Amino acid sequence: MRGCTGGRACCVSGCRVCLCDCGLRVEELSPVHEAAKAEDLEALARLLDQSPTMLDSRDGEAQQTPLMVAVAQGRVLSTLWLIERGAGLDLGNQWGITPLMTAAMAGHEELVTLLLSRGADPSARCQRGWGALSVACVFGFTGVVRALLRTGRVD
Repeated sequence: MRGCTGGRACCVSGCRVCLCDCGLRVEELSPVHEAAKAEDLEALARLLDQSPTMLDSRDGEAQQTPLMVAVAQGRVLSTLWLIERGAGLDLGNQWGITPLMTAAMAGHEELVTLLLSRGADPSARCQRGWGALSVACVFGFTGVVRALLRTGRVD
């Protein structure tokens, strides 16, 4: 694990994804990704009405979807809005990190529960072999660990 510039242990070594908004910015986000991050549902609706394929578009080096950005920021309304419109629950980024893993790494128990209730795969693993349960354990997010164990579908 490495800490980000905000002093939080929100980055997994090898997966190289910073999950907090602490000033560690690798790149700019597209308008749809920014709208998801800001929980601007009007902008999301406008942008996706103009170009529906942007729903699961990938942005920047990490290849994150708008859903992953919303989840990383703890944006419940954006997350729910994107899921209801069919955003890919198990689409991984460049390193295979899914929205559920992102929520688990960030300690967003409510989003972990929401993603699981909508069918996210709790047994998925990133390229380094990390799954949502393992990262929740590493970061000490016991509520997230309990939510994942309740599914009965994690190793």
